[in-house]
Amino acid sequence: MALGWLALLKIVPWTDVLAAAPQVAGGARKLWDAVAKKSPAETVLASDDDAGPAQMEQRIDRNEAALAALHGQMLSATQIITTLADQNTVLVAKIEDIRIRLLWVGTVAVAAIIIAAGSLIIATR
Repeated sequence: MALGWLALLKIVPWTDVLAAAPQVAGGARKLWDAVAKKSPAETVLASDDDAGPAQMEQRIDRNEAALAALHGQMLSATQIITTLADQNTVLVAKIEDIRIRLLWVGTVAVAAIIIAAGSLIIATR
């Protein structure tokens, strides 16, 4: 099972992932800032000859309420995306630290095996 994880860790292009993580977080932050600055868009009145002024007013009110609700949802979604991008950056950095530690542990283990094998050879002579 561990060999599968090691193979997976070797396949992942870590330099590319680490290089892209700040750009992802920065892009999400820019998106959040751009969306947060915008106010809900103004509605455009459409001409409808069959509808009376009261019906048109109700329709406009409903459309404006729906638009405001969608704008709120969009703000919430972009905030979540920003949070996830920030968390992704932290996770990628931690995974890189773990990968480096794993390389060190592997190096020490190989060195210990070589020393043990050398000691065994010397002891059996």
